Amino acid sequence: MARYLFPHSLKIPGVVLFVISLIGGILYLVFDSNGLQILEIQDFSLIKDNFFGQSKNNLTDEILSIGILVGGILTGFTKHRIEDEYIAQIRLESLLWAVYINSAVLILSILLISGIPFLQVMVYNMFTVIIIFIIRFNWILFLRERKLNDK
Repeated sequence: MARYLFPHSLKIPGVVLFVISLIGGILYLVFDSNGLQILEIQDFSLIKDNFFGQSKNNLTDEILSIGILVGGILTGFTKHRIEDEYIAQIRLESLLWAVYINSAVLILSILLISGIPFLQVMVYNMFTVIIIFIIRFNWILFLRERKLNDK
């Protein structure tokens, strides 16, 4: 499994990107700024004169989402300093927990929420797998380190 992991040197850049993007995402949700204006394709019809045009699309949420996902993947899936079978087992169990919790949130959302609020929950739910994985994996490693230091 270790051969599919990123090098340990990418851990710190991943954590920095993940934390900055996550904080930025939370601030964006609270303050909802105008963000970055872009040139985008308005219509895929070549017959019209205004194939390209100025759009009011806000790229901030897309940039922050990509930052959370890329940073989260680098944070969660870089090699540990000592990558052994125990770390691989913790990694696998944490990923399983994250998928279970994500699925439970999805099922509850399907049963209890509808309309636009459902879509909003789905947007947040796409990040729960990586966030829960990172939290559980690092929590178990923290408990292990603390137990080893107490001996």
